Amino acid sequence: MTTASSHLSKELKELIKSIGETKSKQEEDRIILNELQTLKGKLAEKQLTAKQIKEHLIRAMYIEMLGHSAPFAHIHAINLTQNKNLILKRIGYLMCSLFFDNNSDLLIMLVATILKDLTNGDVHEIVICLTSLGNIMNSTIASAITEHVVKLLNHTTDLVRKKAILVLQKIKIATGADIPEYK
Repeated sequence: MTTASSHLSKELKELIKSIGETKSKQEEDRIILNELQTLKGKLAEKQLTAKQIKEHLIRAMYIEMLGHSAPFAHIHAINLTQNKNLILKRIGYLMCSLFFDNNSDLLIMLVATILKDLTNGDVHEIVICLTSLGNIMNSTIASAITEHVVKLLNHTTDLVRKKAILVLQKIKIATGADIPEYK
C-alpha cells in the first residue's frame, strides 16, 4: 500500500518531522534558517536534474507556508514552467501561484512562457497554463494575454473553453475593463 508520505524524499520527511517536534519558535526558526541556507546552496549548484529542482522547490514552498521567505527559489519556479515535462511544468506553475501574489514584479518574467503555452497545440499545456492564470492574474499579464484567451473560446476542447471563460473573468477583475468579445 502506498501512502502520501512515500512520495516525499527522506530529507523532506526529516525536515517536517524536526519542525513538528520543536518545543519553541526559536528552535523552529533555527531549523528553518539552516534549511534555507542548505536549499540556497543546493539550488545554486550546476547540473541539477529536474527532479532535484522539484524536490528543492517543494521544500522551499513548505518553508514559505511556515511564514519564512525563500526568494532565491522563485526564479527556479519560473524556469520550471518552461519544462517540456508536463508534470514539472505544472509544478512550476503551481509554485509560481503559491510564491507570487498578483503584485509581484517577477510575474512579468512569466508572460513569454504563458503566451507560448496558450498558443501551443497541446491541450494539456493550455489547461495547465489557464488554471494557473486564475491565481496569478494582474493587469500586466491581462493586457498581454487577453487576445489569446479570447481565441481559446473557440477551441475544440470544452475544458479549454471553460478555463478560458474563467480566465476572462479574472482579466475583467484585474483590469476593470469590459472585454468586448466576451460580452
